[in-house]
Amino acid sequence: MDYRTVLVALGADPDCASRISMAADLAASFGAHVTGVSATGLRLDPVRGAGDDVARHMAASRGRL
Repeated sequence: MDYRTVLVALGADPDCASRISMAADLAASFGAHVTGVSATGLRLDPVRGAGDDVARHMAASRGRL
């Protein structure tokens, strides 16, 4: 099985640009795509089963970001 996607961690750290460059080079070598991933800081656990409170909770979470 061939993989055609390279995931690269995005962040505000000084090494981010070199990680992206390395991921792009690796993907180009194998005809793959690069997808950047980053943690949002939003927890989904409190949202499950919250019903109408979901929008309020997500708005508060976005505000904390």
